[in-house]
Amino acid sequence: MSVASNEANAQGASVSNGRLAEAPSGLEAVVVTGSRIIRDGYDAPTPLTVVDEEQMKAAAPRDLADFVNQLPSLVGSFSPMSSTGTLSAGTGGINALNLRGIGTARTLVLLDGQRSVAASQTNLVDIGAFPQQLIKRVDIVTGGASAAYGSDALSGVVNFVLDKEFVGLKSEVSGGITTYGDDADWKASLAYGTAFASGRGHFLLSSELSGKDGILGELSNDLVSRSNKRPWMNGLTGVIVNPAYNATTNPNVPQYLVRPNVAAAAATYGGIINSGPLKGTAFGPGGTPYQFQYGTVSGAYMTGGDWRISDVTAAETLDPRHNHQTIFARASYELTDNVDGYVQLSWDRTDHESYFGISGELNTLVMHSDNPYLPDSVASQLPANSTFNFGSWVDGLHEGASVERKVRRYVAGLNGRFNMFDRQWTWDAYYQMGVTGANEFSLGNKIVPRYRQAIDAVTVTAENVGSSGLAIGSIACRSTLASPGNGCVPFNVFGQGVASQAAMDWITNGTGRSWRYERFNQDVAAATLHGEPFNSWAGPVSIATGVEHRREASTGRSDDFSLTGSWYAANFRPTIGSYEVTEGFVETVIPLAKDMPWARALDFNAALRATNYSTSGYVGTWKAGLTWSPIDDIRFRATRSRDIRAPNLSELFTTGLRGLTYVRDPFSGNLNAQAETITTGNMNLKPESADTTGIGVVLQPSFLPGFSASVDYYNIDISDAIGSVSTQQVVDNCYAGYTTFCSGLTQEMVNGVLTITKVASQPFNFASELDRGIDFEASYILPLQNIADSWRGNLSWRFLGTRYLKNVISNGINLPVDRVNQNSSNSGGLPRWKYTTSFTYNLEPITVTLIGRGVSSGKWDATYTACSVDCPISTVERPTIDSNSVSSVFYLDAAITYKLATATAEAELFLSVQNALNQAPPVVPASGGLLYAGKPTNPVLYDGLGRVFRMGVRFKM
Repeated sequence: MSVASNEANAQGASVSNGRLAEAPSGLEAVVVTGSRIIRDGYDAPTPLTVVDEEQMKAAAPRDLADFVNQLPSLVGSFSPMSSTGTLSAGTGGINALNLRGIGTARTLVLLDGQRSVAASQTNLVDIGAFPQQLIKRVDIVTGGASAAYGSDALSGVVNFVLDKEFVGLKSEVSGGITTYGDDADWKASLAYGTAFASGRGHFLLSSELSGKDGILGELSNDLVSRSNKRPWMNGLTGVIVNPAYNATTNPNVPQYLVRPNVAAAAATYGGIINSGPLKGTAFGPGGTPYQFQYGTVSGAYMTGGDWRISDVTAAETLDPRHNHQTIFARASYELTDNVDGYVQLSWDRTDHESYFGISGELNTLVMHSDNPYLPDSVASQLPANSTFNFGSWVDGLHEGASVERKVRRYVAGLNGRFNMFDRQWTWDAYYQMGVTGANEFSLGNKIVPRYRQAIDAVTVTAENVGSSGLAIGSIACRSTLASPGNGCVPFNVFGQGVASQAAMDWITNGTGRSWRYERFNQDVAAATLHGEPFNSWAGPVSIATGVEHRREASTGRSDDFSLTGSWYAANFRPTIGSYEVTEGFVETVIPLAKDMPWARALDFNAALRATNYSTSGYVGTWKAGLTWSPIDDIRFRATRSRDIRAPNLSELFTTGLRGLTYVRDPFSGNLNAQAETITTGNMNLKPESADTTGIGVVLQPSFLPGFSASVDYYNIDISDAIGSVSTQQVVDNCYAGYTTFCSGLTQEMVNGVLTITKVASQPFNFASELDRGIDFEASYILPLQNIADSWRGNLSWRFLGTRYLKNVISNGINLPVDRVNQNSSNSGGLPRWKYTTSFTYNLEPITVTLIGRGVSSGKWDATYTACSVDCPISTVERPTIDSNSVSSVFYLDAAITYKLATATAEAELFLSVQNALNQAPPVVPASGGLLYAGKPTNPVLYDGLGRVFRMGVRFKM
């Protein structure tokens, strides 16, 4: 059954975890594969999880990515909901998969065995651009596969298999809404397939339109309207520095505290004075002064007190606005009896919008007492010609990001068959051109130099008018008096709703948008050959070999203010560069024994690949594996491989990507410092490599028909890993004496204190990583008539679970950290357990499905030591904290479908309820960075929407 096709064709039967529901004979045998050699999935030496169309339809997800990301072997995948805080990266709206939780860049995503152009400079492939109506199966190769499939398959391969022989017309119209009456979504899709030219040709067409309103967050000065419908979103739980901690005089209390209702202590709606005798004087609607009540203050943040007045979590997007359009077409034709040709094109557009919070300044503004916008009742209490520190959320600026992305893909190919030495061989060759164009915008942004000028307002007098030509008694920018005609419009920061539109237009350049246009090109030419050249004593020897040439390129342009780093956030820089890679591979399966007393079957699988990169030179990869069946009921499998992941365009060519964050500055007494982050690429990077070991067992007991189970252990040891230390680690490492990192810091005087204002970093091949885990899978199909003759229908059960054992990352400087049992998105992390189980009862025309999904309890951060008294010495690498636990969670989903059929068509009505128990996500405290803007949970692991209802109709004719 090593028939030719690198697309892992499967026709005519239902597949679950590679198990054949039926096994037709001949060239159209149903197969799935974990390699380029076509084998039954349970015969493959590399573990393989398969999800078929019926399973996906039964769950009735909003989109394919939502369903696939629930699989336990996928953790930390990139989704529109988890990317609401991304601005400069331009990755909003992308669905990208992350096998093993070790990085989306290490997961190779294929469409029918072929690569697809990336949707971002970080090489994220957006599976939302695939024709979902025509996907009949998803094959997940959960093991090293670089030798068979190429670079980026370090953690495995996810292959979306198309139904290229579909005939007829099918459609779906569906919609959904949460139990809170928000985040409405809709989808309309259509697929058509037909033969032509007397059956020699076949044509496919698919289209989909979808959208969701999102939960974008609100800008509101009204405290009542700022309360969220979801109780868990009312106030941010965060990590703050313990005010009682002192490394010298009081070191035995926790250095950090987890507290609810954390908000800024140094910024409010309308602004607040942060120094001098009037500290705590804040300004409300219309500029009315009032006294702000502080809670427990820690640097720029606090808990308690008037936290609601400075709370901005209601402005945070919970789920983005997302609209999507896809068109896919394919035509194939039998050019001769042995040669087929095809052309394929797809077009996808995504419009995505989300908001990160509110543009703010936490104690970074220095105001003058002669500012004419300052209320007289306040100004009269200040010494003449004095200054004071000030913080404010900029009135009316809702900071966010918008992306308009188009992905185009064109493929032309040939495949054929021929006989040589009485053996049948198959071959295929194709050329693909992929183009992604992305317009990326920031929203609610301000130009910092203009803002600084605009808030420094003065009254024009006879003494200062100079040559400005301004009217005596008018209000102007101080800078205009010195530079007449500079265009500055004074901005009133003292209060809510007091700034003029002209001033707002000046500080935002009329739009509040920085922008970047990016274009990514991928060109791939590949050819493969498959056959069985001879027989061994145990059966036919299978061979697959091929070559591939690929070019990846990026170009773009940005607005002028971004290039000078003038925006408050999202100073976009284009990534310009390209690289080429040429590779060849050979793979074989050699039967070593068959129908022997000690072995029903024993097969050896091996692969070699030679790869040459234009940027880093030659690298080789390999794989070797065995499958052994001592009896029909049990099969053992083992693999060992060398896998690689090459640096992507962003890691190589980024030219100063700029962002904004807050760091804990140990040089200034652990104050929270607002710092600009600058990330650059590194042309000296080389591919990272991994030695991967997999050992597993498959059970298919003959005494229990319909039952299958597998257990697979994996060990991935990555060396020369490409990575960058976090912004906070750059600061901490410099402070700890690692002088190499100090060159990345810029310190300036801010309010009289030498403070960190810029942190620069770039990726290096300096890290190593060790990942271990065990995958569990079991399924059982039971015709109920087997229990009682009067019972009807089928009951099926499936369980998928992964026990993550190790995720140890070492950068050669800091102590290695095992991130397993870390359930936050802080520096990554994996839960100990992630699992899903489903029960489906089918009695035509009704099918009922229940799905349980769970994540085990864990820690907030694996590096912290939890204690309340008698704490050990707190260090940079092992700090102490008063609470470090995250609770477990279990979600229950339910779906029901009802089929209506006529002689020529069938329809299917469905209703699904996701998170039927309306389970709130566990609290996962926010930490570091922009602590005031975040969600008090981990949106990568947990469901934050609550109960979601979806209903719709599918039809096929």
